[in-house]
Amino acid sequence: GTPIPDYLRLIERHGPSALSVEATWDLSLNRLRAQAPAAYRLLQLCSVLAPEIALDLIYSDEMAAALVPYDPSVSERLVRGALVQQINRLALLKLDVQGGRIQVHRLLQAVVRDRMDAEEIAEARHQVHLVLAASRPRENVDDPTTWPRLRMLWPHLEVSDALTCREESVRQLLIDRARYLWQRGGLAQAEEFSRRVDEIWSARLTGAGGGPEPDQHLLHLRFNRANVLRTMGRFAEAWELDKQVLDDQQRLLGPSHPHALMTAGSLGADLRALGRYAEALERDRATYASWVDLLGEEHPRTLSAANNLAVSFRLVGDYRSARRWDEDVHQRRRAVLGPTDPYTLQSAVRLGSDLREAGEYEKSVSLLRGVYDSFVEVLGVDDLLTLTAQVNVAVSLRSVGRPADAVPLFEEAYRRLEERFGPNNPDTVACRSSRAANLLAIGDANRALSEMVAVGRTYDDVLRLGPAHPHT
Repeated sequence: GTPIPDYLRLIERHGPSALSVEATWDLSLNRLRAQAPAAYRLLQLCSVLAPEIALDLIYSDEMAAALVPYDPSVSERLVRGALVQQINRLALLKLDVQGGRIQVHRLLQAVVRDRMDAEEIAEARHQVHLVLAASRPRENVDDPTTWPRLRMLWPHLEVSDALTCREESVRQLLIDRARYLWQRGGLAQAEEFSRRVDEIWSARLTGAGGGPEPDQHLLHLRFNRANVLRTMGRFAEAWELDKQVLDDQQRLLGPSHPHALMTAGSLGADLRALGRYAEALERDRATYASWVDLLGEEHPRTLSAANNLAVSFRLVGDYRSARRWDEDVHQRRRAVLGPTDPYTLQSAVRLGSDLREAGEYEKSVSLLRGVYDSFVEVLGVDDLLTLTAQVNVAVSLRSVGRPADAVPLFEEAYRRLEERFGPNNPDTVACRSSRAANLLAIGDANRALSEMVAVGRTYDDVLRLGPAHPHT
């Protein structure tokens, strides 16, 4: 019965604690608490999550485990559905069965939190953190089959204050978040998120000398952040960070720990980006040998190290060795990971480049077209790996003498790269360089010249590689 302008003024003045707001749901909340304690507890947990929550999370075994103390029967999935219906009948949530989610209004979330004291809210948040961590896929976050489940968890991390949680499983989930953002091309978001988590974790770590003493999880987070920095074109920063992380990991965990070997591989990539190819090759040889000793030749991590070694062989001009390693890695990845795994497809792109370097242009075009189609199907047209494959198809078309056919591929790839990653991203610049060479091949010499001048200036001045870097 309150006029709308008066009602809005009450909310503006008092926030969710305004009596008029609380009174709206008080009767329903009290009834739910008395008649269905487990349903009320579920609503409390929902009040510290994002407003939209996937039904898969609500109905999960992990969520059920948090509710069993309030009603042992929720171990059965049908009973969990009944809990949601009990809340829904009191109009305390919106159920979207087709969309596979529920929605709890932000204002109602605030009212439910207001009915808890600070200790109860902290306990609810921690329980939610454990539910989210337990819901994390066991497979590697690099595997695209894990991404739908991970996307179900991501909206709730910051809302629930998971960034401050000390539980190891929760900290690993936050590292997964940073890596996922990097894998999916959200570079600015990944850099900002990993830096913020680093600040929070660092603030509570104090070494014997009074300074911050990084632990295993913080170091692994920084390794992932270095990957992001390198992909953004901040090569010197990535190299400095990886170098420090590797020193700390070798001291804390030992030189053969998987995290240390992963960082060693990342450091090799930094060296390649900085144009220090001979150093990169030496490091990649040692890193590959260490992975073989630790996990054998067939393990995915060993195959990644072998892939890096092939890249370094190519960059020092040893194309035969690069092709031999690429062929071996591609065959092993097909057997271990499957033919359409992104890492298998990356190996196929490398092989297509090797065929082009060897003058087998038609074979290169044929292989790369198939790989590009697979990337589109697995990752979509805007993914960085898809766009890299598209550029490679275009380069091989130019090499086989069909530069006109390459034009639309170059134009589309360059437009998408520029839109998604910006004009100065290393992959955008590399595409622009290849596109300029194609302009020359179709007779547009003036445009080709101006584009190449711009590319050289970007490598030298913007990316700060200097005039002596191989790219410049």
